[in-house]
Amino acid sequence: MTIAGICIDSGSTSQPECNPSSCSLGEGISLDIDRQTEMTMINTTLHHRVFSALEENVYLRGRRFHLEAEQGRITLRGTVRSYYQKQMAQEAVRKVDGVNEIANELEVCQI
Repeated sequence: MTIAGICIDSGSTSQPECNPSSCSLGEGISLDIDRQTEMTMINTTLHHRVFSALEENVYLRGRRFHLEAEQGRITLRGTVRSYYQKQMAQEAVRKVDGVNEIANELEVCQI
């Protein structure tokens, strides 16, 4: 069975033959993971890593963000109190492995 790029042998006596989208466990057992499911798992993992990076930044604590992750592209939405916080959010996201592009749609609302 292939889960997030890892092949797992479920006790079959033959060696499993795996690639990123399917796995043959021998004895006629195979599991196909469609590309959409694989991308959903990758996007979910990236979303969690980005969210953690934002939570760990001392300048952004207490802020609420809305994130979208799709194939390495992160879209940030929400409100911050300053342009400095907006830039800090973007820099925190930029440092996360797997992020290729950032759409910073954060709004500055000075109260």
